Amino acid sequence: MTAIVTFWQVCSACRGQLQALGRFNADGTHAKVRAPSQYSLFVKDNFASQKQKCGPGTPHKEIMQALSASWKARAASRAADDASALVKKLSFAETANL
Repeated sequence: MTAIVTFWQVCSACRGQLQALGRFNADGTHAKVRAPSQYSLFVKDNFASQKQKCGPGTPHKEIMQALSASWKARAASRAADDASALVKKLSFAETANL
């Protein structure tokens, strides 16, 4: 698939300037624009620092593997924090009922 340069290429029928209309689904309806995922935002925020940590000449694959490992560690620590917060809430609720 090649890019269409809208300011340079013109319609072959009317010679009018082309306009970008956005993305479409296979059935012709406009495609919904999705918000970026938490993981993609994490990668965007941490890629440069991880690349610096890995050193020059490190393949992209290794940088992404390191980012993936740090994402998993972050998710695991958040899950542990959520579990401990839930335990605190439950124990507080039990003592309040007594």
